[in-house]
Amino acid sequence: MSPLKQVFYISRVAEGVDPRAVRNILSISRRNNRMLDVTGCLTYTGRHFAQILEGREDAVEQLKRRITDDHRHTDFQLVLERPLTLREYPLWSMAFLNSEQLADDLEGLFGARPTPRIAVAMMGRLKPDTVMGAL
Repeated sequence: MSPLKQVFYISRVAEGVDPRAVRNILSISRRNNRMLDVTGCLTYTGRHFAQILEGREDAVEQLKRRITDDHRHTDFQLVLERPLTLREYPLWSMAFLNSEQLADDLEGLFGARPTPRIAVAMMGRLKPDTVMGAL
């Protein structure tokens, strides 16, 4: 069995991608991730995507290649990639966080090389409320 891996990336939303397209991305991601046993969270700010994926290394790498080629976003930037012992999103094939408040902070990561500590701190802000659930 392949070891667990986690990736965190950011990108800019491509022109013409609206909330309906994001719902479609989410629906397809949830279905595909269940089949691949991948978990994580997609964050949408209106201007950016930020996504955390975790699962078997081979499955995460397969998804990462597909995501980098997706025309619905630009400026793909890998922020953090690391081995994982325990999943941080074990219950969500793809949680969703819609937060305009994170847009400026995510924008600040582009072109920067954040330390792992900064990346992990940002990832901590990309978790949906477990009581209210992912919207």
